[in-house]
Amino acid sequence: MKQTQTWFELDRKLAEGGMGAVYLAQHATSGKNVAVKLLKPNQGSDAQQKDWLLAEVQATARLHHRNVIAILDYGVLPESLDGFEAGSPFFAMEMLEGGSVSENPPTSWPELKAILADCLHALSHGHARDLIHRDIKPANILRRLTQTGVEHVLTDFGIAHAAERHTSTHRLDQTSSSHEDAAGTPFYMAPEQFMGLWRSYGPWTDLYSLGIVTWELSTGKPPFRASNVVMVGVMHMKDALPSFVPQFDVPEGLAGWVTQMTAKEPRDRFVCAADAYDALMSLEDS
Repeated sequence: MKQTQTWFELDRKLAEGGMGAVYLAQHATSGKNVAVKLLKPNQGSDAQQKDWLLAEVQATARLHHRNVIAILDYGVLPESLDGFEAGSPFFAMEMLEGGSVSENPPTSWPELKAILADCLHALSHGHARDLIHRDIKPANILRRLTQTGVEHVLTDFGIAHAAERHTSTHRLDQTSSSHEDAAGTPFYMAPEQFMGLWRSYGPWTDLYSLGIVTWELSTGKPPFRASNVVMVGVMHMKDALPSFVPQFDVPEGLAGWVTQMTAKEPRDRFVCAADAYDALMSLEDS
């Protein structure tokens, strides 16, 4: 077993992405299972950049809501580990056994409605504390299994913002043609994110991404797909949504709700998550 510091013993890698890797781990004293995420700044990142990343983790740790992943501890690696350099931030969070929404997509309107409601509750909580998620996607919506059903939990709240300080991988001024780049986060990014207009970021940025997620969970695929980041970005900025053809029965008004969520101009979207939630709840169930 490898050990991060004196707190957690890493067991095995559960997942890996552009920003880091998640490990199953045990608390060194209690033996309780947790998930430890190691964050990987760009090669050669200076101390200030690592501090920015750690500061975002600390801000996320201050969120306390049933629909936001609970961060139990955080710190920095004292020495290199599994390709992560010394000083790289990590955080330990509750271990959820229900997988993600990407692994368990909804098959009915009540399931989809529950996912969206929980996400909007989480976003309201974060936005009220001046935190924007910036990376809403099905893989970041986890499932907590309870005695009464399933709760949906947002993870990686704000971590993408910290990563943007290190890299502009998904900016349109880059010329990457990697399908791997385009197959992840860019599918869900708001137009202002592709343009790097950080002054225009706000709650509406997350609502755009949740609208795209809603489209995918309803129809089985995101509305804008291409082989590289630039093409995906152009589609988000300029193309109208294609025909909305859900795989299961949904309220007639859901298409209009998604259209407002994904308006090209931030001013044309819902102002806040609470407004989006009220409009969602007003839709008649099928």
